[in-house]
Parts: sequence; C-alpha cells; structure tokens
Amino acid sequence: AYNDLVELGDMASGTQLHFGAAALSVLVAKAVTVIHLAVPVAVFAAAANNTPSFEEDNRWHWRYTASHMGELWTAHLSGVVAGSAVDWEMRITAPQANPPLADFLWYGGISQTDGSSGTWRFYDPSLPSGQQETVRVDWSHESSDVHGVTITVTGGDNAGDMLIADHDGSTRFVTWTDASANETVEIFWDVATGEGYITAPNFNGGIRSCWDASQNDVACS
Repeated sequence: AYNDLVELGDMASGTQLHFGAAALSVLVAKAVTVIHLAVPVAVFAAAANNTPSFEEDNRWHWRYTASHMGELWTAHLSGVVAGSAVDWEMRITAPQANPPLADFLWYGGISQTDGSSGTWRFYDPSLPSGQQETVRVDWSHESSDVHGVTITVTGGDNAGDMLIADHDGSTRFVTWTDASANETVEIFWDVATGEGYITAPNFNGGIRSCWDASQNDVACS
C-alpha cells in the first residue's frame, strides 16, 4: 500500500503541498516498518526453508544456524496446529550476544491455517529474563485486494504508539498515532483516481487537506 503513494512523491510541486506531505509521511511509516520487521521476516523464512522435525512435544521444529560478524546464533522455529490456527514460536540462541540469549522467545503468535489473519508478539532481547513484550502485530488478508496490518508498541518509552495500514481494492488508508502526544496522522488515497487527503496536527492547521487526480491541492468536498 505504501509504494503506490511513495512512487509519486517526486511529482509534488508548489501546488502539491498536501500530496507531498502525505507522501513523506507514508515514506517515514514505511521506513519504520521495514527497519523493525525485515530481520524477523528474513529469519523466519530462512528457518522455515529447512526440513522440520516432529518431536515429543507434538510440535514441528525448524532450526537454522548462521554466523553474523563472527558470532554464531541459532534460530529455532516451532509450530503446532490447533483446530483452524497455528501456534508459532521463534526462539533465538546467541551465547555471544550482550546479554547472552539461550532459547530466548524472540516472537510468537497465532495464524489461521487459511492465511486470513494472525497476530505476532515481539519480546525485548535486552531483557531476556523478564520476557517483556515490546510490539504486537495484528494482520488480516481476506484476499489479494483486501488486507491490512496494525502495529502497536506495547512496551518501552513509546508504548501506545500505533501504525495502521489498510488496503481495500484501489483505496489505501494509513494512520499513525503518537500516544505520548495524543496525536494522529491520517492519510487516505485512491490509486485508481490519484485523489486523496491528509489530516495531521502539524500540517495546515490540522484540517483535512486534499489533492485531486493530478495531485494538486484542492478544497475538500
């Protein structure tokens, strides 16, 4: 959903301030998401690419060992089917980390077997004994045209911050909430028509600001 708007960002001119502000906001939101989720996704894919074993705990287990900057670490993915859902755990062992990690539950979650929805919960590796949750990711994928994700910071200094991104047909809707400031940025656009709007506390007095099919600033109807 992010790319449809970001790819048009270079088109913004002096009469396209509303569109330009929205494009920049979405670019930042995308960067934040990629930074936090790219590594967990890559490690999951690498582990799941190995042959699993079915063990005495009635779970399937995938193990993957790699070296990063001279340090060995092992990703241990396990899953069990319970009715229409799969319960997942990703554990990390990294003796040379600071602090050392021994079968640490990095993240876990539940996903529907049909791939329609799921939840991931991430934990802070700097506090391995406390098992402190830091982020929750709720996702849905009803179809290729209807899907979305909600990322909520659940621990630490930014607890309560939330990013929501929804894709419904040709429409895209993104909101970013800063809990500490009690502020929300809201962006909507239609990739078919090119039209959209942004509402942000620190932009244009916080009023809804729209653009037309040519990304020019227009009055909101």
